[in-house]
Amino acid sequence: MYMETKRIRTVCRSCHGGCGVIAHVRNGRVVKVEGDADSPIGGGTMCSKGLAITRLAYHPDRILYPMKKGSRGWERVSWEEALDTIAGKFKKIIEEDGPESIFLGYGTGRDYETFLYRFANLLGTPNVLTAGHMCYGSRTAATIITCGNLPVADYRGGPRCIVLWAVNPLWTNPDEYKGADFWKAYRSGAKLIVIDPRRNFYTKKADLWLQIRPGTDAALAMGFFYVIIEEELYDREFVENYIHGWDAFVERVKEYPLDKVEEITWVDRNLIRQAARMYATTKPACIHWGVPTEQNRNCTDYTRITTGLMAATGNLDAPGGSVFFVPPPVRTASEVGNHRALPLEQVKKRLGGEQYRLASRIAVVTPRAAWDAILTGKPYPLRAGMFVGSNPLITRANGKQIYEALKKLEFLVVVDFFLTPTAELAHVFLPAATWLEQDNVAENWKRHGYVHGLLSLLDPQQLFSGEQKTKAITTLSRALTPIADEIASAFPGVGVGYYALCVDSIVAYAPSSQFGDKVGISVWPDHIGRRAMREKREIVGVGSTVRGDIMNCVRPLIRDGRVIGFVWANETVEDIYRQLQQGERNLFFSGGRLEVLLGLTWLLVLSARQLGHIKRFSGQGSAEKSPGASRSLIEAFLDMQRYLEMFLNTVNSGLVVLSRQGQIIFLNKGAQKFFQELGINVREPVWEVFSRIGLPGLQVQIDRMWERGIGHLPLRFKVPGVPRKVDLHVIHLENNDDPCFLMVMENLEWEQEDYQWRAAKLAAAGEVAVDIAHEIRNPLAIIRGSVRLLPDRLNDREFLLRLVDVLQQEIDHINSTLEALLAFTRVAEPCFETVNLPDLLAGAVRLIEPYASDHGVRVVLNNSSRDILIQGDARYLKQAFLNLMLNAVQAMPDGGTMMVSCLRRPGSNLAEVVVRDTGVGIPASDQPKVFDVFFTRRPGGVGVGLALVQRIIDEHQGFIRLESEVGKGTAFTITLPVKRYSFERSTGGDELWREGRPF
Repeated sequence: MYMETKRIRTVCRSCHGGCGVIAHVRNGRVVKVEGDADSPIGGGTMCSKGLAITRLAYHPDRILYPMKKGSRGWERVSWEEALDTIAGKFKKIIEEDGPESIFLGYGTGRDYETFLYRFANLLGTPNVLTAGHMCYGSRTAATIITCGNLPVADYRGGPRCIVLWAVNPLWTNPDEYKGADFWKAYRSGAKLIVIDPRRNFYTKKADLWLQIRPGTDAALAMGFFYVIIEEELYDREFVENYIHGWDAFVERVKEYPLDKVEEITWVDRNLIRQAARMYATTKPACIHWGVPTEQNRNCTDYTRITTGLMAATGNLDAPGGSVFFVPPPVRTASEVGNHRALPLEQVKKRLGGEQYRLASRIAVVTPRAAWDAILTGKPYPLRAGMFVGSNPLITRANGKQIYEALKKLEFLVVVDFFLTPTAELAHVFLPAATWLEQDNVAENWKRHGYVHGLLSLLDPQQLFSGEQKTKAITTLSRALTPIADEIASAFPGVGVGYYALCVDSIVAYAPSSQFGDKVGISVWPDHIGRRAMREKREIVGVGSTVRGDIMNCVRPLIRDGRVIGFVWANETVEDIYRQLQQGERNLFFSGGRLEVLLGLTWLLVLSARQLGHIKRFSGQGSAEKSPGASRSLIEAFLDMQRYLEMFLNTVNSGLVVLSRQGQIIFLNKGAQKFFQELGINVREPVWEVFSRIGLPGLQVQIDRMWERGIGHLPLRFKVPGVPRKVDLHVIHLENNDDPCFLMVMENLEWEQEDYQWRAAKLAAAGEVAVDIAHEIRNPLAIIRGSVRLLPDRLNDREFLLRLVDVLQQEIDHINSTLEALLAFTRVAEPCFETVNLPDLLAGAVRLIEPYASDHGVRVVLNNSSRDILIQGDARYLKQAFLNLMLNAVQAMPDGGTMMVSCLRRPGSNLAEVVVRDTGVGIPASDQPKVFDVFFTRRPGGVGVGLALVQRIIDEHQGFIRLESEVGKGTAFTITLPVKRYSFERSTGGDELWREGRPF
């Protein structure tokens, strides 16, 4: 059905600028935004951030409902419960310790900032943190103190000289799309000075390029002033009448002659002089400064010096120079808040008022003062906080201190679009609305003095809750649940379902008798399904869902190029571990493929049977009642069959499925090839076929297996007449109606090839032995040479002291070489006990930090949970972590950053440890071999470290995953079960043996 698309004018509020926007709305959904050519702001252009608003509004990871952290992690709650929780907690804290024990913080100084101040006034707290956004927050405070307002480049005023200071106006710093105005000014003949450490688009067009050393902007600004004062290029009348402290400042500038500035900034002194002259003598001239100038500890000094440059040269608040914001003659949202409305005695309690006087003058608290108060309790304790659109763990300096402070808070509220790292530490999460969902009157922050009217284009109630959503969930559930139940009935223990993005909820989850109560629930922000929708690909993995910890296969649903939801099939990790413990899946030959082959083969058999049931059901007349549904179901199972057969036919192992009577139900290409090579016709009676290949009593053994209820029968035999060795595993596929057996044939190499493989392995070991001998022989030669000199120099004390040092160093070298070689061969039973994983990891980090520091590597530890208890051997786990960290450091020969994290996902029974580096990366061809013993690419390496890590993690019933990209770095992720699972080695029953070792 054709739906009319409406074109509605509005204003983008993705930044302060307010560019004109045309929104295309169809059926209540904003399908597109574009620039409004008739708008005075933007002129029909939009930046990438503004264009991405529809992706933000409909992003699958966006949280659309309140959440509260409970015993199992985040839980969805009603607005009433969330607001009651916040109000009750804040009221209790205010009654006990006063309103100043609560702080508020916000992300960017847009309209809601003033409402936050009104909320602060209502609470009575003077503690509102400075804006937490990465652009202009720090410089705004400094410029307000210096000249009363924030000056910005006025491209529309016709500048004749432009200074681009660490900024990219056409791409990364658009601000009401000033890039378009910049380009017009430049094309009109303006001179261009670029200050940037990197070569870019602008440096090629610049009259002067100052390739500055990062972080030295304040010193370079002082160099400009040195030239301007020395050559008297400043506006003397303005300086005498409007600049205070000029004489003292001149004396300070004398401390920065150009040779000193050159040494600090790495910019040639002659180039500094040319640039200073050009800026001071070409009128009007504007400075467009970028965010990087704020990302260092000299930001305040740089801002005040640069503002002084504008003023002293007559370019401050001048057309074409750097101009101030002129408010419009109306009362807008930014004027409804009054952050100076508190009583004076309460204002005096503002944190940092004495130490950070600049911030105190504009009625804000520097974040540093807040973190210190939380951690030390001085001058008084901060017990609770609230962030609106702010993520200080990412945007603020000293993330480690912020993490510790926020973890210590008694109560934290975060209002945001997504569950950010900061939000993960909160106790209550509230969803935020985009500017597409707001009615508002806003002002432009530049000189233009325009007023913007915003109309809500989306109904937040449709996004968050409401009768329409409930009806949609009910309708979808009624249609899909019967189909999901029928599919789930074929796969006991497996859950299947459907999530619909339009209602952000599960609309079907089967078996419905077990999971029907999950319908209507959303999924976690980090759910694997949201990742599948985001990446538009099928994903299989282990993680947490509304069902608990599961192994999940998720496939996104895409219609007309748009993601509309996802479907899944899963099985609980607890069930898988229980099966592992019972030995039903403990068949790890050939790299652990058997359990996968078993599951897929069983799915193939069941899909064939279910298809037969459906066809018989359809043939009894039901197809006439619902022919479309029957055909769809039949086509679905046919697709499943084709998919499974295609996969199983790519497996080298021989797979044969037999009925109880010995009929072949399925034979993959690996099995067909096996029989063909032996000249056996598989059409012969099956028991005769296996008699000919060396198993005359197979039928008797299977009969016994059936009678005794044995689920698995491992066999090994040689084929008569040919040098062929075979491992055969017979698995009973339980099904009351029609039992059958799966036979998996493995190790089908010729014995001669086996000997060659063993010879190659011994040769590789020999090469390693040569390397080890070389590593030992060199220090022995040094020791031998030094000892030979000993008889003639017994009275030389200095020689003896040097000899002791040499002997100690070389003996240590020999010892470390042997320890590395023997580490993997030492076999000792792990001693399992309760281990606090974050503490263990922190201890390992403390051990590696000195070594990392010596190699120029910065170590960042992020333990998102204080207590994650597991059953493990602390010694072995620490050794595994240290091996991974050591590898990470060695992968960064030129220095870098190693990030180590430990987390437990909300409501999860699995813990993850991640060791990530920014090193050279591992080639894709080497990645499958990194856990092999003796494999190494590092000169002098033995190649046992990662093999030992894998052995230790296997002993702890864990998983290890590798992700790496050449030139970008490597990440190892270890997944371990938390203490809820307590696994012990089985001491009874049959054990599967391979090459003389029990699994």
